[in-house]
Amino acid sequence: MPNIEMHDVPLTVETNLKQRVLRGVAAIAIRQGIGMGLSVINVLLVTRIIGPTQYGIFAASYGIVSVIATAGTWGLDVYLLRKDAEPSSAEYNQAFTIFLATGIFFVAVLVLFHRSIAVIVGIPALSLPLAIMSLFIPFNLINVPGVVQLDRGLQFNRVARVELAGQAAGYLVAVPLALCHMGCWAPILGVLTGQFLALILVYVFAPMRLWFHWERGLARRMLAYGLSYSGAIMIWQLRLLVNPLVVGRFAGAQGVGFVALAIRLVEVLAFVKQATWRVAMAALAKLDGDSTRLRRSISEGMRLQAIAVGLPLTIFAGVGPILLPYIFGPRWNPAFKLFPFIALSYLISATFNLHTSVLALLRHNLEIMKFHVAHVFLFASVAVLLVPRFGYIGYGWAEIGAFASYYLLHRYISERVNSPDYRSPLIWCLVCCMILVICGTVGKLGIVSLVLLPVPLLFAREREYLEVYVRILMRDSIA
Repeated sequence: MPNIEMHDVPLTVETNLKQRVLRGVAAIAIRQGIGMGLSVINVLLVTRIIGPTQYGIFAASYGIVSVIATAGTWGLDVYLLRKDAEPSSAEYNQAFTIFLATGIFFVAVLVLFHRSIAVIVGIPALSLPLAIMSLFIPFNLINVPGVVQLDRGLQFNRVARVELAGQAAGYLVAVPLALCHMGCWAPILGVLTGQFLALILVYVFAPMRLWFHWERGLARRMLAYGLSYSGAIMIWQLRLLVNPLVVGRFAGAQGVGFVALAIRLVEVLAFVKQATWRVAMAALAKLDGDSTRLRRSISEGMRLQAIAVGLPLTIFAGVGPILLPYIFGPRWNPAFKLFPFIALSYLISATFNLHTSVLALLRHNLEIMKFHVAHVFLFASVAVLLVPRFGYIGYGWAEIGAFASYYLLHRYISERVNSPDYRSPLIWCLVCCMILVICGTVGKLGIVSLVLLPVPLLFAREREYLEVYVRILMRDSIA
């Protein structure tokens, strides 16, 4: 068996942490797996009924507010999560005060300037939906202190239940409204309902007495740390604006809808990627900056991501062109042509997921920012060049054009903890990439390429690693 320190031996602090991490990933992944089933139902019903144009209006409004909501944390979530000692009530209340003020400010801005923003985007019908969708920002921000408290305690089961309940509530609202021909308002009101319920449930599971608090020195200290990290995240979030701003202007709301559906399908299938990142943020800090352990964690994480993200995407790419036209209807066919491009992008991003987590842990935020600047610049530049010429499919080629930026991540992590072991993830990624390329080229005939999936298991090392992971997850689930 491979020596990855996950066998049936007496538990050390490190192996115990690994099992808690795997259990945390499993909890969130199971929640997101159930959510995936709900998402499939929602996507099948809502998008088929409201159509590409109305879905594009929703996607454009959601894309804009989600970027603002992420930037509006100012990195305070990271400050609270990574603080060595448990944050004080003053720190939680200070964060709450900043979040509430930020949310109110951006709601006011979007309500006042919703018409101007719709003109800039090139989708006049976006105006009122964007104004209503702005409520997502304060709902999303205010629940951060509660989620952080649960994450710090590695109480991922509770977080998973909150998120699942919010997601289910949103779909219970969206689907009936879509059936009532409410167009873009069905998913908009569904998202707002789900986010509001999640906000309530977070503070049921994490009872905190939050109140207004302003302490200038504390706020300055928290923001100084948070902004040093969130600056990089804000730059990364700018890539979400490429669809509404670039595709919206040159391909219209319908093009935005095609891109948004392709992205949504990939997100549903690649749900493990986000689960792993969230657990890593809470768990890597417990490795005390040990470069050997961090490097091993990256190597193991890359393998897990390549398998857990790559396999669902490639299987879907093979069977999707055969089944989905009958399920969604012919007017959504262009979105399926874009799917292999987006899937490739998510697979590569997932493989490098822990690189950025470790750099952030070691407080090399400037290097993360440089990578994000390079990535977003390449992505947006290629999109601006190709979308006007080739329409929405230019967005897919822009995703491919941004791959070169990942070399920076490899270089930065190699300088800090030496180069991770890329051999195993490379095997899985190459096989998955080959299948995605074949499926994107030959369409329905691509299902034949799925015979390549077991190729990595020809290597004894891969079979042994996979067996170890399965045994640990099964043992933890029984425990």
